[in-house]
Amino acid sequence: MSDKFQVMAERCDQCLFSPNRIVDSKRMADVLAECKETDSHFVCHKATIKAMGPVCCRGYFDEIPAPATIVQLAKRFEAVGMDVVEYVEVPDATA
Repeated sequence: MSDKFQVMAERCDQCLFSPNRIVDSKRMADVLAECKETDSHFVCHKATIKAMGPVCCRGYFDEIPAPATIVQLAKRFEAVGMDVVEYVEVPDATA
């Protein structure tokens, strides 16, 4: 397991932030509300299927204007050249 904050290198083909998402818009809103309430990031479901750990969804990392504290910190540290984010490949998984 990495000691860096892991983020998908690219969005998966069923990303929550794409037209191909596997949940309806109400469930998406519920998921994002829960992330906000718990100050947590959205974990890519394909990473979960492959037991990769809590890998941040690339869409969440890119799209949410006020993301979880951990995402804000990761982005700020990355912006000043600190090597704290590890971009991981989308696993070959179906869901």
